[in-house]
Amino acid sequence: MKTIKAGFARSAGKLAIALEAGNLAFEAGNLALEVAILAQLFLEAVRLALEFAVRTPCDR
Repeated sequence: MKTIKAGFARSAGKLAIALEAGNLAFEAGNLALEVAILAQLFLEAVRLALEFAVRTPCDR
């Protein structure tokens, strides 16, 4: 009986580690998505700044 309980305990521990690893992977994916969104916003800001910079004074 003790062997069965120990086996369940090991399995539960492995499951907890696997769930935590999955959670960390999910969080890493979220972080990567946020970085991509910030990069897109930065590139849009650069595009707008360049568009503003190349206009002639009479266009403003």
